[in-house]
Amino acid sequence: RCLLQTPQLIILDEPTSVLTPQEADKLFETLERLRAEGKSILYISHRLEEVKRICDRATVLRHGKVVGHCNPRQ
Repeated sequence: RCLLQTPQLIILDEPTSVLTPQEADKLFETLERLRAEGKSILYISHRLEEVKRICDRATVLRHGKVVGHCNPRQ
């Protein structure tokens, strides 16, 4: 529903926690399309395989504090 308003920033907090693997794949396809359209996505997850798949940059938090930044694909 939020995508109908054409936001420039989309915030997702653990979006796959209740999805089946097939639903998660569909979500990632949608996120990749949105990224290609120039949308910014703030993706919050503890699942590193998801972060590697969708994120260009990552910020690592530990106990609410920033402990590092990285390119998750390297």
